Amino acid sequence: MTPFVVMVPRMGPPFDRHPTTPAQIRGAAASLSRSEGDLDGVMNALEGPAQAAADAVDGQLDGQITVPIATPQSQALDSKVGARLCRGSVKAFADCVELFNAGVDDINERWEHARANDFFVADDVDDHDGAVEDARSEEAAALRREYRRLEEQLDNDAAGLAGILRMPTLSAIGSLERFQNAVDIRTTNMGKPEYVALGDSYSAGTGAGDYKPHSGDTNPYRSANAYPELLADRLGLNLDHRAVNGATTDGIQDQLTTLGPDTEYVTITAGGNNVGFGEAVTDSVTGDGTAAIENSRDQIENELPEDLDALYSEIRERAPNATVVVGTYPQLVDGRPGGQVSVDEEKAMNEAADDLADVIQEQADEHGFDVADVRDRFDGHEADAYSHYYYDRGTQLHDRDQPWINEIDVRWRNLFNDERFVESYHPNADGHEGYADEFEKHMD
Repeated sequence: MTPFVVMVPRMGPPFDRHPTTPAQIRGAAASLSRSEGDLDGVMNALEGPAQAAADAVDGQLDGQITVPIATPQSQALDSKVGARLCRGSVKAFADCVELFNAGVDDINERWEHARANDFFVADDVDDHDGAVEDARSEEAAALRREYRRLEEQLDNDAAGLAGILRMPTLSAIGSLERFQNAVDIRTTNMGKPEYVALGDSYSAGTGAGDYKPHSGDTNPYRSANAYPELLADRLGLNLDHRAVNGATTDGIQDQLTTLGPDTEYVTITAGGNNVGFGEAVTDSVTGDGTAAIENSRDQIENELPEDLDALYSEIRERAPNATVVVGTYPQLVDGRPGGQVSVDEEKAMNEAADDLADVIQEQADEHGFDVADVRDRFDGHEADAYSHYYYDRGTQLHDRDQPWINEIDVRWRNLFNDERFVESYHPNADGHEGYADEFEKHMD
């Protein structure tokens, strides 16, 4: 049987679904005889729709998914076990194609949603048409990257099945079952509510350890212990964790490309990097941070509301149906003697944290977002939770006094972005459990 090959056109959005449908591929598998010796039918099924599906991705897999009939390997497949292996491979590949098509459908829906909203360009923007065209190009480029990732995944799926079919039959059956289980997990995750986690280091999980591998020149310090990961596990959500260490509200705008009408939940922490709060903390530990704290408070009052308004507006426009929950930042220190920072600076830092929470609450209210205010939950778990014990020997330590925030001396910072410095004054794994508890109240 000559394979039916259809090439996917390399064109812009709306993006193309796979030309060979999962139903056709499964139909080929269902039509196979279960009798021994009917290997030709199995091979033809693979050479037909499954091969066409593989070829249609990028034309590079020709001949990989099939097993030549006239080889010793094919003789080993000439049995009930062999027919079961090939039928299972056809079904597994059909499931992979179905995942590909579902991903393409999501991309197309987001494209149409963006187009209907003028690619999220405000009407009052100068040179509106030019801005729309630029935004259109950016949106298309972002969605093409996702489309290529889907193609690459399907390529890998086809190559993986090809490798399984070259194995000794009994070993191949076990490998095929593991492959199908992995595909089933991907299918289950795709069926879960869509949850996009945006934000800065507090959402990425910087300070919580167990960081995920990353590529490129950036280090997101994205942790498997971060509150978005915990929420996804607790609530059975399909998580797209996009938060990155150091992101400002402008940087978070770059994280919004996967938001769409099907997004059901969005969580975010944003604003701390806009107002230089990290620098204020560093100055307080290394010297006198009074001026830096006052500068942060001035930016919180005069600049941050507009920055958050622009970000929150964009989130709502891109994800009109989502429940959006905005997190505040905890007070980092307890305001008592004995820590690395003077009492006056600690009080000023806490007042600034309250100012920041107030602005976040006001802007969230204006956009109809929920707020997960973590300040009370972190009370007694500040970075210097132990300091007053050593200052006042009569104080008894209790479980509530365990620090949830890393207090690592920022004076040890260096030019190489040392992990201990980056984690300073960020929640640890226990802190992210506390964050998850607070966010979960708004996502049940």
